[in-house]
This record gives sequence, structure tokens and C-alpha cells, in this order.
Amino acid sequence: MKIKYFISGLIFSTCLITTSFAQEKKQAACNDSLIHAELINRNSNWEAQQFKIHTTVQLSMLNDAYTPFIIDAKKGKSYVVNFIPNPKAKGVFLSIIDKDKNELGKLNGKANKSYTLQFTAQYDGQYFVLAKQKIRGSKEVCGGISILEK
Repeated sequence: MKIKYFISGLIFSTCLITTSFAQEKKQAACNDSLIHAELINRNSNWEAQQFKIHTTVQLSMLNDAYTPFIIDAKKGKSYVVNFIPNPKAKGVFLSIIDKDKNELGKLNGKANKSYTLQFTAQYDGQYFVLAKQKIRGSKEVCGGISILEK
């Protein structure tokens, strides 16, 4: 029960922090050729399995802060979330949370690899993706997210 309240607070505070940051400074897209190439590679692999691209983005993320993404999902559809962190990142986190604040999947680790989570939507509506990466001595860091649907 405590984890649900923690996750609720985390999502709410992350959205507030990200929203206030985005209002102060537009969250800029970044351009990293390695991240871009890995997104294309990952997407191609999933497209070969009949998945279609829902979203693909490279963005500048606040260092060591959760960046939320919302997936408007359709019941019964399968979704793949790929997170490509900066290769220099020392701490990486990816999680998918449903409307009832249940964590459907979570990955922690280091960079130099991509992170993928997959789920099947149990309802029509929103699912939340939280991504984070940490690089020593940097305020912002480039990362890539792709979401595919089947």
C-alpha cells in the first residue's frame, strides 16, 4: 500500500516539476547520432514483428530526474517502450505504471545498452512511463524514447 502512495506522489511531483521546468524553458530536442541510430535499430526490429511506431523522440532530460511520458493505450493492444540513455549515464531507470498505480515493469541499470519494457493494455486509457538517467557533472542529458504498438 505504501508503494502505491509513493508512486502516486512520485508521478504527481514529477509531472509538476517537469511542467514547471517546461514552462520556464521549452524542453528542447537533442540530436545525438548514436541515440538516433539505436532508436532506428530498435524500431526496425519491432516493426519486423508487426509493431507500428506510436512515438519516437530524442529529448534533453534533466539529469537524475524522472521524465514522464503518457501512453494513450487501447485495450488488448501490445506496447513496447524502448529507452536509449546517453552512453555515459551511470544510473538508468525505466518504469511503466497503470491507472491504479501498479508498476507493470521496471528496469534499473547502467548505460551502454538500451532498455525495453513490453505490456498489453488491460483497459482503454493512459499508462505512465517514467524514465531517468544520471551523468556526473551535467544539468541535462540527451535520451531517446520510442513507443510501438501492435
